[in-house]
Amino acid sequence: MTQAAVRKLIFEGRNCKGVEFVHRDQKFSVEAKNETILAAGAIGSPQLLQLSGVGHSDHLKHHGIAPLHYLPGVGENLHDHLQIRLQ
Repeated sequence: MTQAAVRKLIFEGRNCKGVEFVHRDQKFSVEAKNETILAAGAIGSPQLLQLSGVGHSDHLKHHGIAPLHYLPGVGENLHDHLQIRLQ
């Protein structure tokens, strides 16, 4: 489906069973038959994990997200790589 945006992952215990997404201002959820593969890039993947409750508990609570799985490394190593090239 094009022009759809995933809003969060749906977990059953510690297993991701599907995704919740928005398409044309309507909310949908789909469940995977076998597995869910998260491939949203270096910025999108940690963001979706955190929005779904996976990450550092204090950070999630600060943003009003109920912690599901304490995994403090999620999103922690994201840095700007500013480069200045002199010639």
